[in-house]
Amino acid sequence: MQASDKQSREFVLFLIRLSGRQMKRSKPITAPAVMAGLFQWLKFNELVNHYSPDDLKYFAEAARKLV
Repeated sequence: MQASDKQSREFVLFLIRLSGRQMKRSKPITAPAVMAGLFQWLKFNELVNHYSPDDLKYFAEAARKLV
């Protein structure tokens, strides 16, 4: 979170986006938001590694029917 290189900064911003939290302009990066995004990222990776692409497409279609 505190690394200053471009790749780390982009990943932190990616994690904050995944967290779904609205950030203030005065404080765009917070540890809780980064951790929430990291948790989402880890769950996503677990899903992608466990299910086939066809299974994921099936689940996406099922979700669309519910909304």
